[in-house]
Amino acid sequence: MKHILIFPSLILLAACSSTGDANRIGGGYTNNEYQQMRASNMQVSSLPQNVTNRMEIVEYAKSVGVVFDSGVAGANVDSSRYASTPGTVKPGHSNVSSDRDKVPVFNKQYTDAITAFTNMYEIYLNGFKNLELLDVKSAYMIAGGDASQYTWDSSLSDDDKSEIRDFISSNAIDILDRYFAVDPENPGKYIIEAQSQDLSDIELNMPSGTDKITFNLDEHGEIIGVAIGDSEFSRRNSTGRQFTNTNKTAEYTDKTIASVITQGEKYGLKYSDFGYININTTRDFADKTLLQQTVESSIKPYAGGYTLKNISREKLSDQMRFNGTAVGSVSKTDTDAMLISGNATLNFQDGVETLNMFFASGATDVTKKWYDVEIVNDGTDATITFTPNDIVKPEYQLSQTGTISDYTGVDIKYYGDNNVVSEFSGTATYTDTAVENGVTMNAAFGGSKN
Repeated sequence: MKHILIFPSLILLAACSSTGDANRIGGGYTNNEYQQMRASNMQVSSLPQNVTNRMEIVEYAKSVGVVFDSGVAGANVDSSRYASTPGTVKPGHSNVSSDRDKVPVFNKQYTDAITAFTNMYEIYLNGFKNLELLDVKSAYMIAGGDASQYTWDSSLSDDDKSEIRDFISSNAIDILDRYFAVDPENPGKYIIEAQSQDLSDIELNMPSGTDKITFNLDEHGEIIGVAIGDSEFSRRNSTGRQFTNTNKTAEYTDKTIASVITQGEKYGLKYSDFGYININTTRDFADKTLLQQTVESSIKPYAGGYTLKNISREKLSDQMRFNGTAVGSVSKTDTDAMLISGNATLNFQDGVETLNMFFASGATDVTKKWYDVEIVNDGTDATITFTPNDIVKPEYQLSQTGTISDYTGVDIKYYGDNNVVSEFSGTATYTDTAVENGVTMNAAFGGSKN
């Protein structure tokens, strides 16, 4: 397999540093322009403009002893070459370290980590060449090797070097796959720099069907449109949550307004979002004797987040509890959708998820009350339980309550930094086909860890 080494450009991200001009943010914005763009996007989604896996890269490098916090002596590394140095105290700041003061330290840690990965990849490709012993040491450690087995001085034997290279060669690809991307233009060749994603990389999922919701951004990263399935919607203005789509024929003009109601910001979600979209389509006829009519009125729940911050269920082991909310719709084929909402909790214990959506007891608005719903999922099988409420409207009542086995309509995802879960979001769907015209629940939910 042929590889190419692509060295990183140490450009700081918009979220954490300026690029020479104190009033400009990475990417060329002034600070005011960036804040305006973020305020505009927050009207539509609580998701940040972009994320990277820089923190995960640094934390891994710390775990193997290549990088360590300022002032802490590393057991396996020469601190004069690989230790981070404290950030300087800026004018107007106290000696108490602030988030801004931590940026230089973190950037130094990131540089040291990337250097170690680069050394490892270089050895994997070309052997030691002219690398100094401490460069080889950092490469060996980042590959997962125990540096205490060797002296790391001029007495390092050829056999030692051969063992070290063999170890690096056998581990490099697995390590690189964990943190870095393959060059899309050169398959099999790694780009040794942090991966990043922005809002254009987000896919928000709806509970039923395969349709996705994606964002359309302008050159500054501001949301100017959304795609819902195959339909494109343009944003009305930068201070609102409404998007429009117009379809004109010789006989009529359909105008659709999609209003995005995000919920993630209420619970401080950082890397995922959930909510619902109100869609209303009206038809104006070219024949003025015909009255305007409503073609569609629907509620579409959604949930999703950054894949870079998604933590797979297989990596979860600790007991966790989350609090949040759930929103959604209940509909029949011959009736309008009814909005439902209520509190939500999620418990994860011994590999089992228990999600409760309190549409009956938790909803504060009586018009949004339905059944309380519990979903229990062990990763293989799931059940869904409906608890009755005496105020459920007759047209939205189910044919049966209690527990229904072999349920497959739930999708729960977890998010956080460095494989530490801080939030969850997801969707659930259920259709009672025993009811005439079918009663369908579609819901989205999310929350933060207690």
